[in-house]
Amino acid sequence: MRQLLEFLTTRMGLSRFGIVAVFLALASFVGSTFELGPFVGRVFAVWGMIVPFRLRDDLASLGHDRLHFPERVLVRTDTLRMFWGLTVVLPVVTAMALWAGRSWQHALGWL
Repeated sequence: MRQLLEFLTTRMGLSRFGIVAVFLALASFVGSTFELGPFVGRVFAVWGMIVPFRLRDDLASLGHDRLHFPERVLVRTDTLRMFWGLTVVLPVVTAMALWAGRSWQHALGWL
């Protein structure tokens, strides 16, 4: 679990990906009324969509990272099972949250 938190803080920095999540959540309100509660939910939904892509990208470049970036979290991790699992579980959880908060069409579109 410590390695997962380290991955999120080092590879998913709020200064970069947090701004993207906020921007996309704000953009989702175009043509409708802004509300704080749905906005926060949308920020987390966007974050839940971005993390698996970033994680999958890092897992795909693991061989390169072992040579050039040995300090990265995934390179130093003994087992990658938790990270591979997260690439499957997080999209499903995000889709379920979209289904609960919006409609099944939004959830199906994400999957």
